[in-house]
Amino acid sequence: MFIRKKPNKSGTFTVQVVQKDRATRKNRVIKTIGTSSDSTELASMVREAQDYIDDQNGPMLPMDYDDPFETSLEEFLEGISNAQLQVIGPELILGRFMTRLAMTVSQMKCSGILLYVVCSIQAAN
Repeated sequence: MFIRKKPNKSGTFTVQVVQKDRATRKNRVIKTIGTSSDSTELASMVREAQDYIDDQNGPMLPMDYDDPFETSLEEFLEGISNAQLQVIGPELILGRFMTRLAMTVSQMKCSGILLYVVCSIQAAN
């Protein structure tokens, strides 16, 4: 949700709380706060609109920074060195993807930049 100050033909502004509809990609007016041409009234309406949005979104969850799990996790991670780590995730995912991509490119017998990029990536592996 966001706040829109829509200008009217009469020179006034309407303060609205608007939400983008994901399905139709259009703005949908949730609530009209009011209309005014006075800047102090507009500022008051914008604050009211922001309060409305905050109420609709609900309270923020309190963050507990003294969580014992985080402390023990940090201690565990501090004890690990780079020599003890073996990265296998990207190779399992990207290796399979790049192999299939190379087979597709070779089956299509296409040339140019895409084939150069695939060959360069395979040569690097």
